[in-house]
Amino acid sequence: MAGQKILLELTLEHPEFARAEAEAVSISLEDKCNRIDERLMLIESHKGWEIYAKRLAFTRCISEYIGAFESIDDLSRHIEDLYLEGKRCAVRVIARGELRKSVPELERQIGSHVSRKAKIDLQNPEVEIRIYAGQKWIAARKIAEVERSSFDRRHSRHRAFSMPISLHPKYARGLLNLCQVGEGKRVLDPFAGTGGILIEAVLLGAYAVGSDIDERMVSGIMKNMEQLQLTDGWEVHRLDVRDIRRLGEFDAVVTDPPYGRSSPGTRDLEELYIEAMSSMIDVLKPGGMLGIVVPDRKLLTGTDDLELLYSFSQRVHRSLCRNYLVFRLQR
Repeated sequence: MAGQKILLELTLEHPEFARAEAEAVSISLEDKCNRIDERLMLIESHKGWEIYAKRLAFTRCISEYIGAFESIDDLSRHIEDLYLEGKRCAVRVIARGELRKSVPELERQIGSHVSRKAKIDLQNPEVEIRIYAGQKWIAARKIAEVERSSFDRRHSRHRAFSMPISLHPKYARGLLNLCQVGEGKRVLDPFAGTGGILIEAVLLGAYAVGSDIDERMVSGIMKNMEQLQLTDGWEVHRLDVRDIRRLGEFDAVVTDPPYGRSSPGTRDLEELYIEAMSSMIDVLKPGGMLGIVVPDRKLLTGTDDLELLYSFSQRVHRSLCRNYLVFRLQR
């Protein structure tokens, strides 16, 4: 049975990351996913749009897909056939490049067709028709705006306990989505820090297990979870990364390890990463996912049993580049 066709309008702050996130979530939900262009992904969803709105970090809005048209005239004629009788409607044209100059005129042209069936109301519409101008004219009926401001509210600067250079919640969520972490999954962060990845995992419905060698981090995570009233679905331990095998097996390990030249326990960074990779691979279930953020890919060793699925870079400032890597265990 065919699913509901929904259109995801992605943010453009990191287009490759955004497309990969949408693709990974659709794979985890067993939905079909097709890229239309840099900013649009078409999903044939069998579980509804709501789960995408809840999970995605790099999507701006979700719409019901109407169709793709060769010309503005074809699109305008089709708009008249939509069930808009008596509705308060708005038309929004989203364009880039030279077409941006024509947006007001395009909105008036399409709006004139809509007004034959409906009332134009730009302030309080019941229906918003979104038109994406490009090689083809893509039409969609807006369903929901993704509530992205919540990620900023969970930023480390607003937490009861915080540390500098923490991963932004939207990137923590995006990395979890790349690892297909969702309801019923069991996920580990062995360098849990202030708990940012754990928080996003719990909000996704996963069972989140955190560990850190630093007692300050363990107690800080508890304060942050209490602040957000997250009472269930997680646990945290004071453990060296070499000892995480005692925590059992996991569907995914998602983590943002230390970047400095020295690390807790007096080990240098290279030694820490060698031991961490061995431990993290050992706790993954067959086919499990490893999502890791590193300042330099050369730090990762012992990856013979891992298939690289995604690799993205993010320039944080002049001296720090974050590399997001996602692997699947092949045994």
